[in-house]
Amino acid sequence: MLNLDFNKTNRLPIKMFKESNISDFSDMYSILGRIAERWQMYSSVPIDLTITEHDDMRHQSDLNLEEYLNVGLSAVKIITEAMMLAGRCEFDSVLDLPCGGGRVTRHLRTFFPESTLFVADIDENKEQFAVRQFGAEKFSFHRNYIGNPGRKFDLLFSGSLLTHFDLPMFDRALQYFVEALNHGGLAILTLHGRNCARHAMAQHAEAKSLFSTRRRAIRIKNLLFRFKYSANLDPDIALNKHFMRRGFGYFACPLWTAMYGQSYGGSFTAPSWAINRIESRADCRILGYKEMSFANYQDVVIIQKI
Repeated sequence: MLNLDFNKTNRLPIKMFKESNISDFSDMYSILGRIAERWQMYSSVPIDLTITEHDDMRHQSDLNLEEYLNVGLSAVKIITEAMMLAGRCEFDSVLDLPCGGGRVTRHLRTFFPESTLFVADIDENKEQFAVRQFGAEKFSFHRNYIGNPGRKFDLLFSGSLLTHFDLPMFDRALQYFVEALNHGGLAILTLHGRNCARHAMAQHAEAKSLFSTRRRAIRIKNLLFRFKYSANLDPDIALNKHFMRRGFGYFACPLWTAMYGQSYGGSFTAPSWAINRIESRADCRILGYKEMSFANYQDVVIIQKI
């Protein structure tokens, strides 16, 4: 029997920290100065504008390349905020997962020229391009985020990934990311928060109006899909019922699900729900949560391994 019970999205028990040896930073003036120097260097070096034909993010942007580049720039700004919160200015190893066609990777290469840059993506064409074009190393990861990552990083940026996962995959990926951090390492994760949910609700309402004549055929198709993948396919349920009432909502996208062979679609997380997912752990601390941050659209949560 199909089980779409989302009771597990309720609050998790809070775990207390074990004794931590994360050192406090006192010389804020020095930290800000070093960050300013890094920004001066970053601003003086041209960004690599090479675009792969496989980069669907570029093709979804308008004809102005500036929109595409501004998304990567917003990632650098977020990382800068994380650096100030953590009191860290250098990272020996940096991971961009998923790297896509390098929308953020090209900026990371320029902002951290001395760091060893790692990339990973489920699309091998994009991954290979990022390795070749930006002098990065490939990080082999489990596509279902199961097991030990195999190595650790000082900085991990994950843009537009958790935004596509159902609850079990979301929890596994979060666990995987924390395990992939060195002590004191930072993970910056983007999420579909209240702003994204608002846009999705408006888009879904418009789509319902346009396709009202095909509603019966769509309902039958969705029912078959739900039984095959045990996944909700209705944005209405995900947004107006699960997200609004419980803080987490998810609906699967048939095209993406068929492409990846697993439930894949759109997830929406309330800030309070996302924070609770982290405060239920004793191995990391929350440095910040900022709504409408990544590309002025997605939320961002910043965590540090302790």
